[in-house]
Amino acid sequence: MNKKLLTLLACSVPLMAFAEDDPFLLFNNNVGVVYQNNNMGSIATFNQYGISANVQTKNDFWLDAQVVSGLNTNTANNLTTGEVKFGYVFPFAKNQSMAYQLIPYVNFGYSQLGSPGMSGTGYVYGVGFRPEYRFEDQVKLSLDMGIQGTGNSFTGGNSYQYNTNKYLINYVITPEIDYYINRQVMLGVNYTFANNFENQTSMPYGSSANIVGAKIAWLFK
Repeated sequence: MNKKLLTLLACSVPLMAFAEDDPFLLFNNNVGVVYQNNNMGSIATFNQYGISANVQTKNDFWLDAQVVSGLNTNTANNLTTGEVKFGYVFPFAKNQSMAYQLIPYVNFGYSQLGSPGMSGTGYVYGVGFRPEYRFEDQVKLSLDMGIQGTGNSFTGGNSYQYNTNKYLINYVITPEIDYYINRQVMLGVNYTFANNFENQTSMPYGSSANIVGAKIAWLFK
């Protein structure tokens, strides 16, 4: 019995040390519910709700996904957007009180606009990088920066306003703060500014976009 107990403790020490040395692995694995207010410049403002998921593996692969949907605040137009980011983690500092890592990634997304008189789909794909800084085992700060190509196709209504079948390049910047209440629950807020270099009205960002978001997430490991 004593030998079994000693063996179990010996095997647990490296695992506990790994967990203490890698706070991102402890907390960058979560699923949550999301709200965002999406002000798309000259197009519209949408209140959107949805779900998100974030995964960081022991071998430093990283995945972030989100799907949200909601109505225009002034009309019956509905906008659904989804995005998946896949990256690799480069850690630079790890200890019990602070940690820093950099995540370059590729991403793919879509937007679906529906209304009584018009419908259309936009696609997004690009690259970016995301520095993350975590301290005091409770707060994580990140700054997500990316370049994205977009294309769309719309039919009906005033689809001419959305540069149908035109390809545009956008830049997207998202600062984010996450606060970990405990080992099970996390709160997060973020702000996104997006624009295309030609200052044209297009999906999913309009000529520019100001998006304020919040989430509550449940942690797993």
